[in-house]
Amino acid sequence: MPKASDFKPDQRLFALFVSRSGDGKSTSAASWGSVGRYFEMDFDLRFGGIHGAIQQKIISGENVEYQQFHPRNGWKAADELLQQWEIHRISGTFPYKTIGVGSATSLARLFVNTSHQLQKGRVLGPVDKEGLPKAGALRISGPGDFNFEVSGIHQFLDYLKAYPCNVIVTAHIIDKWGKPRNEDGTLKEETQFASNVVVGEKLALRDQVGETILSVFDNVFRFSREEVGNQLKYYVEFATDLAKNSYGIKPKRYDITNQNFYEFFQKLRNGEIK
Repeated sequence: MPKASDFKPDQRLFALFVSRSGDGKSTSAASWGSVGRYFEMDFDLRFGGIHGAIQQKIISGENVEYQQFHPRNGWKAADELLQQWEIHRISGTFPYKTIGVGSATSLARLFVNTSHQLQKGRVLGPVDKEGLPKAGALRISGPGDFNFEVSGIHQFLDYLKAYPCNVIVTAHIIDKWGKPRNEDGTLKEETQFASNVVVGEKLALRDQVGETILSVFDNVFRFSREEVGNQLKYYVEFATDLAKNSYGIKPKRYDITNQNFYEFFQKLRNGEIK
């Protein structure tokens, strides 16, 4: 049996970048194009943010490629791409240094829509001869759809882990509401019957899906922005109630405005930035 001293940490980055919309997580992920071919699986249909950063020369677009996947169209197109990549993986000709997935939020919606196509019924509006909703009809999600969503995300992430490259998944965050608690986790007696308040942040996903995704990653980086004077400033944190890292980076808010995030991160890891 191997000993702990024999263990060699994986040099690939397998990370989750989280933030509110527009806070720079996708651009930061695409900065990994600085060290080789970067492919963005765009489930948000918002590649424009990365394109804008390329136009502003914040990152280089020379190695950046992308494909868009509309959540309403289901899993087929993404599956075909993964099958191509699997052939390259097996043959030792995998073409990319980094794969980006934007975002887990839209990816989850795609899996639910795929389940709608497979598990017919519960439709409000007209359907075609195969029982699928026509344009404008709405499908009511049920337990089977939610099980498909969780299973699909698990399998997709397992695919990505097998590829010999960096993997960066992005996800949106929202406020988490609840009752204020004491340090030991118990409810504060004076507020247990009061209205809920913001008590933190969570991924913009169902709780089970959000916890599932967070449990897969050793590295979760939290991005944010704020207006300082007349300028928008962009920041990143590596250790918060949501963020975590496997590099020993201590809690601190770092200014990354107009910086190539890949280059910044390498300097931070090498001790050039304190």
